[in-house]
Amino acid sequence: MEIRKAGLEDLKEICSMGYQLSLDMSALEPKYFAVAEQREEPMRQAVLEETKDIFLTEAEGKIVGFACVWQCEPKAEENYLVPGKFAYLSDLVLLPESRGMGIGGALLEACKNWAKERGISRMKLDSLCKNEAANHLYE
Repeated sequence: MEIRKAGLEDLKEICSMGYQLSLDMSALEPKYFAVAEQREEPMRQAVLEETKDIFLTEAEGKIVGFACVWQCEPKAEENYLVPGKFAYLSDLVLLPESRGMGIGGALLEACKNWAKERGISRMKLDSLCKNEAANHLYE
C-alpha cells in the first residue's frame, strides 16, 4: 500500500469521498450531521498551504482513503494549553469496501510522521462516540 500526498488533480475524488463521510456521520448522528457535498475550496487549501496536507491511498487507480491534517495553534479560549503548535486530524475517510485492511492505520501514521517532521508532538482529532470503528483505530 502506497501513501502519497494529494495534488490538485485529486480534488474531485477527494470531495466525492467527503460526501461518503457525510453519509457515515449522518447515519451515526442524524440530529447533528446532514448529508452534504464536500466543498472543494477547503480541500484545495489543504493541498496548497504549507501548514496543511492531505494524504491518500489508491487501489487500481482509484482513491480509496484519505486523511487531512493541519498545523494549528491553540485558540484564545484554550488558555489552559501551553502555547505551541499541534496537529489536527480533520478527516480520515475510507470507502466502505476498503475498511478493515490497515489503510486507516497507514494514513494515521502518515499524519503522525508529518507532524513529527514539523517538530509537533501533539495531535488532536474529533470522533463521534458512536463511531466505534474509528475510535478503535485511534486507540
